[in-house]
Amino acid sequence: AENVALKEQFDALRTDFDEAFKAYEASWKVREEKTKESLAELNEIREANTMLKAQGILADKHVQRLTESIATYSEQLDMYESRFGDVESTAMKSEDIKLMADKQQQQIQDQIDTVEANKRMDNEEKQRYDNEAQKLRTKIQQLKKKLPLAERAKSQAESKCREAQKNKK
Repeated sequence: AENVALKEQFDALRTDFDEAFKAYEASWKVREEKTKESLAELNEIREANTMLKAQGILADKHVQRLTESIATYSEQLDMYESRFGDVESTAMKSEDIKLMADKQQQQIQDQIDTVEANKRMDNEEKQRYDNEAQKLRTKIQQLKKKLPLAERAKSQAESKCREAQKNKK
């Protein structure tokens, strides 16, 4: 009778252990998946951040070229006015050249404004990615802190299992 009671008690403990171990394994797999997803997101953010930095550098170079073009057009206008300002019979009058230069300068300024607006948007997006990356790093650190606890629980569960098997024999 005592053997039967001990066997029933062992079976109940064995069932409890198996259920607890299955729950532990399921939660462990979920944590592993979350960690993998977090690392994948972090890598995507790093790549996007690198791309945004490169785009910012290109935008700066474009602004510099446009600024140099404005200076070149101004020099050309001054040259035309000094050389041909007193010639009335030219096909283009200095006023026409000035209007054309003003129009080109306005177009260049519009391009500069567009590039600067894009640069601002890129910087905002970079900041957003940096914030997301920091959140992911924090999350990973939290998961890393929980990992030893889970491993300890797993080790304890395995020890209890071995002990229960040993007691069964």
